[in-house]
Amino acid sequence: MKQSLKRLVSMVLVLFLVVAAFIVFFQFTQPEYEDIQVVRGEEFARRDFVEKQQSAITQVKKLIAEYEDSLDFQTLVSASFPGDQDIYSAVAQIGGLVSLDSLTLQSFSVTETKAQELQISGGDPNSSKRTSLIRPYGTITFRLQLIGTYEDIKSFLGHIETNIRLFDISSADIRPAAKSNVNVFSASVEVTTYYQGSNK
Repeated sequence: MKQSLKRLVSMVLVLFLVVAAFIVFFQFTQPEYEDIQVVRGEEFARRDFVEKQQSAITQVKKLIAEYEDSLDFQTLVSASFPGDQDIYSAVAQIGGLVSLDSLTLQSFSVTETKAQELQISGGDPNSSKRTSLIRPYGTITFRLQLIGTYEDIKSFLGHIETNIRLFDISSADIRPAAKSNVNVFSASVEVTTYYQGSNK
């Protein structure tokens, strides 16, 4: 076979292989590549969806935790500054503290002050209209006459100040109830508590 014929056959063969390679690429490889791209796109979309869902779940959990904390805070505020007089509860708490500190209650009286509003003037200094800042509040004053040791009376006063319901000791007068060498004292204590009134 002549050299030129061999060269021609080689070129035709190379050309055939190139054409065959293009055919394989366009008929088989490219569609598979496009399918892979579609699968990758779907996987990316799913991953993005999952991440967004996880972020939403995290936000919901955070909101739930904040809401529960808010409820706990609201419960605490309601216990320390109730929405009505709730005199029976206040009496029960004071009585419990008297018993806890081993004191003898000689006398007990209650005085209630009607709820009143804190107010400020409106925008016009000469205006007679008033604007309420907070809900009205009322006070209840308890006057107690107690007998006990100095340490027990001191402990009672400490418990009153740290009680869950807000109690203020308005006055306390402690005097010996017996001879000077006996650790028995008489205490006249005035305690004030507060409650929220109605805006109506």
